[in-house]
Amino acid sequence: MLGRLGREVDALRSQKHQQNLGLVVVIDADEKGLSQRVDDLEGRIEADARGGARAAGERIAFVVPALEIETWYVHLCVPSARPVDETRDYKASAAWRELEKDLSAASRRAVDAWPSAPDRQDPPSLSAARDELKRVE
Repeated sequence: MLGRLGREVDALRSQKHQQNLGLVVVIDADEKGLSQRVDDLEGRIEADARGGARAAGERIAFVVPALEIETWYVHLCVPSARPVDETRDYKASAAWRELEKDLSAASRRAVDAWPSAPDRQDPPSLSAARDELKRVE
C-alpha cells in the first residue's frame, strides 16, 4: 500500500477541479505506533508525490488504528472491555473472537458507536482518526 501512496495522491491532485474527491488512507499502526506511522505516510507523500508534502487543506486523511483495527472493534462494540490498551493485540481475545463470528453485525455496531460520546474515553488513535476524517467531509 505504501508503494502506491504517491501515485494515489498524484491522481487525486490531478482531479483538483472535482472538489468532492478525497483520499482516505487506512493502515494499522502495527508496532510503530500512531505518530510514527503518520510520519511514515507524510514522508512517503513528500518523497513520492509530484506535488510534495500533504498540504494543510488537502483532502487526504490518515486513519491509523493503533495497534490494529481489532482494537477499535473491541472498544466500540464491547463496552465491558473499555478502556482498551492500544499496545495490546486483541486478535486472540475472547471479545474479538466473539465479534469475529459476525463481522457484518460488528461493523454495524461499530458504525453506530463511532461518534464520540461524552461519557466514553476513546483511544487516542480513534480520536485522531475522527479529526483526520474532517479533512474529507
